Amino acid sequence: MSLKSTYLQAYNLISLTLWSLLLILTPLASFLYSPTQLYNHLLPLLLPTQSLAVLEIIHASLGLIRASPLTTALQVIGKNLVVWTVMRPFPELMKNTKLGLAGFAGCLVAWSVSEVLRFGYFVVLGSRGEVSAGLKWLRYVLRC
Repeated sequence: MSLKSTYLQAYNLISLTLWSLLLILTPLASFLYSPTQLYNHLLPLLLPTQSLAVLEIIHASLGLIRASPLTTALQVIGKNLVVWTVMRPFPELMKNTKLGLAGFAGCLVAWSVSEVLRFGYFVVLGSRGEVSAGLKWLRYVLRC
């Protein structure tokens, strides 16, 4: 395996692991913790997990992946803006209102499902060279 492939596989595996943790912890934490505790426990994991996606802009710009740098930048910056300019600076809104908590938890679940499928696809593809028809179908039907 080349250095490029090894690096991308490591990046994809780290991202898959982080998003999988968020996918598992969000519904679990919603049963175990109060809304305030849910926010306080999950935001510290969400911040680096979503921020790591900035590397995808660099990957696309350097040609390491087959993706448009502009499209990648728009997607990554859009989610980072939500995380860093709404979720983080307004904790009272996120954890003290039903709508804020639903928005916070909803984003975590939706993003996590999408990213687990996407990074899972890349990890399997990188390790086996092919993916099952079911995983391929899920990735492209759900637009991950």
